[in-house]
Amino acid sequence: MDRFWRHVVQLVDTMGTHEWMLALAGVIVLGLFCMRGLGSRSKY
Repeated sequence: MDRFWRHVVQLVDTMGTHEWMLALAGVIVLGLFCMRGLGSRSKY
């Protein structure tokens, strides 16, 4: 497990501005997708 976290930290350390923007956009889309719940609350 320690090797996994070292790899993650190394990957984050080498990310440039473009990769950070893509990661941020992905997190925002995922968050909106989870908050929306696939329309499960649209009937309320």
